[in-house]
Amino acid sequence: MRGEGIEDFEQNEPIIAGRARKWVEYETSDLVERIHWFQKFSSNSYLPWYVWPAFAMEEGVWFPTNKPNHHKALFHEEFINNNLYNLQKQRVLTYGDPPQPTPLFFDYLKKVEGWTDEDIKKFKFKPPDMEEIRGWATKDDELFPPPQPLREEVAGAILNFMTDEGVMVVYMDCSLSGKRVEIKIDDLYISSAYGYDQCRAEILERSGSGVAICAAIFNRIPFVTDTHRNRQEVLKQIQVTVKFSSPDNQKWEEKVTLLPGKVAELDWRGRTPQPKVQPQPQPTTLPAAPSNTATLQGAKITFKNIERKPDEDLYIIELVDPGHLDEPQLVYVHVGDGEPQQTASSGQTFAASFSDAVTALPSQPSYGRTGTGKVQHIYLKRKM
Repeated sequence: MRGEGIEDFEQNEPIIAGRARKWVEYETSDLVERIHWFQKFSSNSYLPWYVWPAFAMEEGVWFPTNKPNHHKALFHEEFINNNLYNLQKQRVLTYGDPPQPTPLFFDYLKKVEGWTDEDIKKFKFKPPDMEEIRGWATKDDELFPPPQPLREEVAGAILNFMTDEGVMVVYMDCSLSGKRVEIKIDDLYISSAYGYDQCRAEILERSGSGVAICAAIFNRIPFVTDTHRNRQEVLKQIQVTVKFSSPDNQKWEEKVTLLPGKVAELDWRGRTPQPKVQPQPQPTTLPAAPSNTATLQGAKITFKNIERKPDEDLYIIELVDPGHLDEPQLVYVHVGDGEPQQTASSGQTFAASFSDAVTALPSQPSYGRTGTGKVQHIYLKRKM
């Protein structure tokens, strides 16, 4: 990814070499005569490898590149070689390998500068190691190795990316298919390189292992730009903020850490509000009306009326039992304070026999029964 104002080194190698030679031309523009070269070289204020001020301006201001160590090596080699050539042309140095001061230069030192033989013996000239300078370029590849291709199947999609790139996958409910998820990359240069449009991804439905998967995928998020290369800044991770505006206008937001050559996954499934179900009116259950009828084994008893008097309570009951009675019977149950009545034929309390027959009331106090046909009278003693 190109950084603003950062030049591509490989595309500009010839230009960089030419700029180094121009810097030498500028630095030596005041050396008109041969003696000026002798003076400059002898004073130790000028050496052919004294290049860093020129390179600092070149790389830092005028012509920064995405391979600063390659740039540095090339610029230094061209600058030094051009200077050595000028010194050889002016007979300050020999054309040997390595070049050494000429007898003419030493003669200048004795006759003009007044150097003695001892002074000349102490004068040392060690040309720079060009192999070492060329080796500086390897640092760029050490910091930023050539990326290798990667291929992964994620969320039903086949993703191709590089080892210096990352991937962000956001799983969403399929009801949100077609809507967009947004990411904000904290690193300004990475964000600018990735682009505004790529920071927004549509939620798409794909099939993975026979199951529908809905996700927004942000593929090939770079970890290296020309600015990072120029600054020799290696990113081990970057922070990404994932954002989404839900249908109910809620703002979803979460930070995720991305690693180079890896797929980061965020699962937002299940956060979508479900449609609100309107409560259905419940049927109103009316309380059952009190029943005055009871049925058991085919027989039915119905309370017809209750009459309450100071000296007696009268319960009028209808008894229907088709299998045992020819017709409905009315039973008048008198509950009072009187003495039990006896029937003429038995000489004993009939109610006792009737109570024995009606097992539901074995312990009820009774004191007699009278009546014939459809109407029967039962007399019970009132509770004291």
